[in-house]
Amino acid sequence: MRCTFCNVDLEDTGKTCPLCGKPAADEKPHVVRIANPYPTIEISPLKSARKTDV
Repeated sequence: MRCTFCNVDLEDTGKTCPLCGKPAADEKPHVVRIANPYPTIEISPLKSARKTDV
């Protein structure tokens, strides 16, 4: 169950939304999948810096 006004998921036994009091709709929540949400970057290894005695 889902409240279309508040856009929240409710229990299967709920007939009305406890937040707004409107009747709940019998629909599954929508899952949106995003392909590659982050860009691929190349990371070069750091060169080891040694402290030399002066």
